[in-house]
Amino acid sequence: MSAVAERVAPIPAGSTALPTVHDRHSRQEPPDLCTEAHVLVVGWSEDYLETLQAELENAGVLHVTVCRAETRAVEQIRGHLPDILLLEAGLAESRHAGLLQALMLETRLQNCPVIVVAQRRDLEQKRRCLEIGCFDFLVRPFEQIELVLRLQHTLDSCWYRDTLRMRDAQFEEAVRRRTEDLAQSRMEIVQCLARAAEFRDDVTGNHVVRVGKYVRIISRELGLSEAHAELLDQAAQLHDVGKIAIPDSILKKPGPLEPDQFDLMRKHTAFGKQVLCPFSAHEQEQIRSHTRLGNQVLSVRSSPLMMLAARIAQTHHERWDGTGYPLGLAGEDIPLEGRMTAVADVFDALSTERPYKPAIPRQRCFEIMEQGRATQFDPRVLDAFFRRSEDITRIQMQYMDDVPFFGQQEAQG
Repeated sequence: MSAVAERVAPIPAGSTALPTVHDRHSRQEPPDLCTEAHVLVVGWSEDYLETLQAELENAGVLHVTVCRAETRAVEQIRGHLPDILLLEAGLAESRHAGLLQALMLETRLQNCPVIVVAQRRDLEQKRRCLEIGCFDFLVRPFEQIELVLRLQHTLDSCWYRDTLRMRDAQFEEAVRRRTEDLAQSRMEIVQCLARAAEFRDDVTGNHVVRVGKYVRIISRELGLSEAHAELLDQAAQLHDVGKIAIPDSILKKPGPLEPDQFDLMRKHTAFGKQVLCPFSAHEQEQIRSHTRLGNQVLSVRSSPLMMLAARIAQTHHERWDGTGYPLGLAGEDIPLEGRMTAVADVFDALSTERPYKPAIPRQRCFEIMEQGRATQFDPRVLDAFFRRSEDITRIQMQYMDDVPFFGQQEAQG
């Protein structure tokens, strides 16, 4: 057995005999080559292995391992990731091409910098090695100080690289968590605002939730993305937020509305748009000048959710034939979100119990809505609604109201 073979021993997986600098993310400074780094030397020539190991040890590097067999080198790297791999030049392109391929393909092994050591200067060989991902290219003979400085420079560069990666990952995770928190807070605010408006109409607030879910189902059937459907679900829940501005004498009137009262009720669409639309630049500046909180609130001035909700609030009473309100839009001039919400809102109004009426059976609701095809409703949206009737029914049952308004009123009467 050669002297080199006697000095080469497998490194057990999980061994703590050698330092693992790459796993020390808590380090405040780069590792020291001589006292902390583990250097693995791989080659096919015993002279290369013995000479390079001696040079490293003479330079004061304490943790040096040499290896001849490619398979053994890969096993050792996987079991105990070295901090630097010194590879004989000929092996970088031929015999140990598999070793380099393994290093480049496995995410964990990519953290191990490969330095090619050549016996002669060959610019084409150097170019090929650097192109496939080698960190550096050394040509013998070299001074001991050059070897030490190049290796320490490699350690420093890799430490800074790993530190930046770790901090980037931590920052991305913090941003992700903050984004999730903001999304959850936004959703809770939307639900509170929507239900605040709905409670004024003397219902439990599940109406707005159901309408949002119905719109989400319709939008998915029409081919919209899941992300957009989620946004529509939230935005559609604010379709009647303008009712906040309607007097109780009109909103809670049990009988038919007078013409002037109905005109005022119709304005809830305009009120909803005013509630949900961003402030003008002048209004925004006025509020910012009063409080810092105003600035934070107004930072969502271009929120896609609020802009979508404003369009829904304004257009969900428009009709396909142009006889709706408040703008009298017709056909595809009505935003798609408004057309979808119109179908969802009417179905829920028909199928649920209200203080002034009992619930209408589901099949009868479908018949009434079919009568509105191409007059009140967009035929394409209505067809999508009917195709997903099973999912609509599931949402209707899941979010049904708990308070039987009409039955209670009859009992009280």
